[in-house]
Amino acid sequence: GQSDDSSEDESWLEPAGPQPGDTDDVMAARQDERRRWESRVNKTKILGKGIKPVEPRPYNGEADEIVYQKFVLDCKWYIRQTGLHLYPREQVEQISPFLIGKAQTFYVMKVGPNVREWTLEPFFEALVDYCFPNDYRQQLRGRFRRCCQGNRTIQDFENELTMLTNLLGDINERDKINRLWFGS
Repeated sequence: GQSDDSSEDESWLEPAGPQPGDTDDVMAARQDERRRWESRVNKTKILGKGIKPVEPRPYNGEADEIVYQKFVLDCKWYIRQTGLHLYPREQVEQISPFLIGKAQTFYVMKVGPNVREWTLEPFFEALVDYCFPNDYRQQLRGRFRRCCQGNRTIQDFENELTMLTNLLGDINERDKINRLWFGS
């Protein structure tokens, strides 16, 4: 589960400035892109001023989908609050203090020696593979295929599909919409 730089979020990279030969339309588009980028960076700076980031509750490697999903969401929020979203190769190392038990063992044995080669999404996928049962992804795929609305509200049905797609990581939006439409 390691990643290359092509999967990192490039929306935080500083956009290119004016180039020789740019038309007026291209120059205007570059200026708009620059303004949007500066706005994102400035919001990040504001978040970090005088506000202590909310640390994620430590995750012990428990094979509980809700506990795991909460940990992932909390880590992503923590990373945004601290400005680490600008530094994808440092994120896994910065959340490592919030790993205990089996999750910490995974980090120390598999990730720690090459932590700067890991980015967040591949780390989270590998953490699931390590902490959850061996056939867990196969079970999730079966649950996804069998998932139907039944007596639930559409919102509860959509929430389960979202959780399953988040845990699997390789279900695209089209497959999710098809399941939502045909599983009701």
